[in-house]
Amino acid sequence: MRREGRFDEALNLVRGLTQQFPQNVIVGLEEGDLLRAAHRDKEAVAAYRKVWDSGHAGHFPFGNYELSSVNMGDTQRALKETLVRWSATA
Repeated sequence: MRREGRFDEALNLVRGLTQQFPQNVIVGLEEGDLLRAAHRDKEAVAAYRKVWDSGHAGHFPFGNYELSSVNMGDTQRALKETLVRWSATA
């Protein structure tokens, strides 16, 4: 569907799969990937952030959610956004 440019249809499918398989990190990442392919970059950043936050909370026991941070950074760079976030614990 992505190749054919049917992004809304693909997003509906992926969001349904996310409901069925909430602990599958690949399905979670795919939402961001589809949004990015549809040039909806700000929504893609939010989707990647959701995966990152869920992974940080231990929601993906068998997946490497760290890819969400790479994808999020690439998308933000494409948007020419800069995030400066200092942690009080760092």
